[in-house]
Amino acid sequence: MRDIRSLSIDLSKFYPDRCIEILTKNAIPDIDEKHAVIHHSNESILAEYFAYEFAQGRYKKLAALDIRRPFGNCYLPLKYRAGEGVTDLDYKRFFDSARIKAEKYNNFIGTFVIDITDHLVNPYHPAMDRLLDFVDATSTDTKYLFIIDTNDSLIAEKMFKRIVSRVRRLDMIELHVSTSQYADYASMLLQSKGIILTKSINQPLTKYITKISEKTSFSGFESIRDSVDDIIYAIHGMTDAKSVTGKQLVKILDSLVIIDDEKTTMQIGFGRG
Repeated sequence: MRDIRSLSIDLSKFYPDRCIEILTKNAIPDIDEKHAVIHHSNESILAEYFAYEFAQGRYKKLAALDIRRPFGNCYLPLKYRAGEGVTDLDYKRFFDSARIKAEKYNNFIGTFVIDITDHLVNPYHPAMDRLLDFVDATSTDTKYLFIIDTNDSLIAEKMFKRIVSRVRRLDMIELHVSTSQYADYASMLLQSKGIILTKSINQPLTKYITKISEKTSFSGFESIRDSVDDIIYAIHGMTDAKSVTGKQLVKILDSLVIIDDEKTTMQIGFGRG
């Protein structure tokens, strides 16, 4: 998983109310927040960002309890793989990772973030039994956040029921982002790079972002960041980035939509051939 601290924009602005509620509770020393399943669709950055903030809150609680360890020893984000090529040695390394992360301390205490998306195809695989046995044995000192990436709510619910059958005090967190929020994020990124936006930009920017979000390859905030890089590149290609006018930016956005349409048409043509 990526280093969330490297992101230039505060993604908490795009949290649903439930996320804010959970983080608020997690900051209160007397409340022991639940474990959680984080369900998203193409929103890996936002899911990881939330998990990191949750872990930070948890870490502050540990400090308040006079448990003195570096944050790096109390936060562990990993992917629990499945499928062809995954061996017993891979699983052993996964389960050993918490002990290794604890280093000189006797056991891992903190937040363990586990991406279990690979196991959505078979929530009852023996590997899931093995994981849930491990969670059951270590959940006193560790808060678990299970991340799943799917646009199928029934599949997400099935996995939630699978975990909650073994893990007590489990919450479901739904991360969904609207097109207007993606457009806001793109606007924030552009402004962070020195591009001054006017109201006339809102509609063409939203149109462009909508087009991007409809692509099957769309991956949430990550795709928006790439698209903003395309916009910046186009701006540098025609003028000085800091003096671009509203009309010029509208022209750039319209041209990028046309280019994207042409690429899609070519792909469809090759597919039929």
